[in-house]
Amino acid sequence: MNDYRIDSTSEADDHAFAIDTWWREHRPGSPDLFLNELTRSFVLLARLPMLGAIYDHPGAPANVRRLLMRSTRNHVYYSVDEVTRVVLVRAIWHTSRGRGPFETR
Repeated sequence: MNDYRIDSTSEADDHAFAIDTWWREHRPGSPDLFLNELTRSFVLLARLPMLGAIYDHPGAPANVRRLLMRSTRNHVYYSVDEVTRVVLVRAIWHTSRGRGPFETR
């Protein structure tokens, strides 16, 4: 079985960096939890890219899916290109934020 390649936008990279930084500063008992869970999510998405639920909301790009990272309560928002076999991570967003990453303020 050929896994999909995982790519990410610079925005998603910024989200991951900010979340990881916050997590390490505020969760000293489990400083690596976010990064470990994100890594496991990427491995899972490379194997099963259609696993996440469709995220059909105004402002969101077409065909975006999201996968919940249960331990840290963040969603990975991504799209799948089945022709090129690429999963594009578009955002990483905490569930408590009250709005999605593609919604305007």
